[in-house]
Amino acid sequence: MELNNRFGHRAGAFVQGALNDHITAEKLIDQHSAFPYFASLVTDEVATRWRAALIEGHPDAFRRYLPATRHGLRSIHALRHCPDCQQSDIERYGLAHWHVVHQLPGIRFCPEHNHRLHDRCRSCKTPLGGKSKAILPGEACQRCGSHDTDSSLSKHPSRGYQSLADLICRTLQRQAPEAAPTVRHRLLKHLISTAGVGPVELVDRFLTWWSVETLTQLGDMLQSPIDAPSLQQLMLEGHAKVSTPLMLAVIAFAWAHTSDADRSLLLQGDIAESDLFSSVHTDTEPPDDVLNQLMALARQLHLPSRAAVLLSQGDRASTTDLIGRTNVLLLIEGVSERARGFLAQRIREHQNAV
Repeated sequence: MELNNRFGHRAGAFVQGALNDHITAEKLIDQHSAFPYFASLVTDEVATRWRAALIEGHPDAFRRYLPATRHGLRSIHALRHCPDCQQSDIERYGLAHWHVVHQLPGIRFCPEHNHRLHDRCRSCKTPLGGKSKAILPGEACQRCGSHDTDSSLSKHPSRGYQSLADLICRTLQRQAPEAAPTVRHRLLKHLISTAGVGPVELVDRFLTWWSVETLTQLGDMLQSPIDAPSLQQLMLEGHAKVSTPLMLAVIAFAWAHTSDADRSLLLQGDIAESDLFSSVHTDTEPPDDVLNQLMALARQLHLPSRAAVLLSQGDRASTTDLIGRTNVLLLIEGVSERARGFLAQRIREHQNAV
């Protein structure tokens, strides 16, 4: 299994062929891959299906279950390690290994030792791991043979970084409830309603929180390009097509600016799916492009066009049977506010008719 295989694809075959079943495929994915980080943004139901597809080696497992937040991810060009973790690994296991948390987008400091991660050879500045990345921490540089490493990463963690790093570590421990679909939607709506400013000003506050001046600088830190209109849409409507690193950064921002009392209210009980339709104007006249919006989203999410047609007709039950509850939520989240108002009305009318 290659190091670029961040999700443990074909984990079932790997544990049987390479590990002699000394670990379960589920444990391999949950504890030794980036799967929990990305799965924090989907429901438990979808995470279970996604994990099963990865274990079986389904060819479409990666994009099928998390397409909406795959956008903007960059390939790994350099591996990162903590010298203290390296020494601890050697003392415990006899050799060092790459830690999952150190490789996740945006992580620049070791969560355990708070030291800046090393990502290159000190002598020749070659990124750690080389082209094949088939070496372990502490082994000689494939270019110059040196064992010394240093860091090209920024030195000073901002408030934004510290909050995001905390959230990322909790996603790996499956203790980040604020990232779940319905909770994060309500959380972002709460941020927008209490901020008292428009989306442009809210983006400026977000950048200040990260101690950067431009989206390009923030994108470099998150290892993900940032599209200004998409981020402004997220700060205006609470949903937009953005990368996983940026979505988690905004969630961390919203969570840090929410009081403990309001956090408890946001997390209490099962949050109704009808929250997706809160504060939207219902309209019996369809927006001209509502079906076009749904069809475009279906193509982006690799969903059948039939799902877009059924949902535009208000038949949410049949749409859910066809593509699953979370994919329906992704379609609803992805359309304009006016289109959501129309869909709310059509769904109610269809339910009453049935």
